[in-house]
Amino acid sequence: NTTEIEIEGPAPRVPDGVVLIDAPALTEGSTEERARAWVTLADRADGCILLAELDRAVSESTKRFLQQVREVVPHVLLVLTKMDKAFVNAVGRGGGDPWEQVEHARRIGTRRFAREVGRSPDSVLSIAVAAQAALDDPSSGLARRFEAELTKLFQLLRQERALILGTRAAAAVSRCIAG
Repeated sequence: NTTEIEIEGPAPRVPDGVVLIDAPALTEGSTEERARAWVTLADRADGCILLAELDRAVSESTKRFLQQVREVVPHVLLVLTKMDKAFVNAVGRGGGDPWEQVEHARRIGTRRFAREVGRSPDSVLSIAVAAQAALDDPSSGLARRFEAELTKLFQLLRQERALILGTRAAAAVSRCIAG
């Protein structure tokens, strides 16, 4: 059973004009629920934010999802989670700036993701975050990094608006010609 819930009001981390749709039925649930979720996504979404753990490979179900989502959503942004583990490991290893090591881990995760989905790493927009650490200690360096990366994510979304609009327009023209 698919349910739509709308929550309005100021969301301190989500800029005006951005609507987030959580659609777990895209990969889970009955065939009918998946079909409804895909129609909703195609009708209402301009982009997709894919969450994946920093140190994990892309699963087969995620690969299938990405193949399907490319047909209905023009752009996918990658959010790598559990960055706090990479930070703790970097501090434990020593030998340089831990943030540089985290950034290096993000680049590796992005390259691995790009390889798994058959894209160039340069075409994958990604950030790395530690959401739990930001919730646990809002004054920590990890929380400040979370806020900075979230700001970066929404800046990327704003920069991609022209591409998203162009893709939507091209798809509409194609549908009209085909019709």
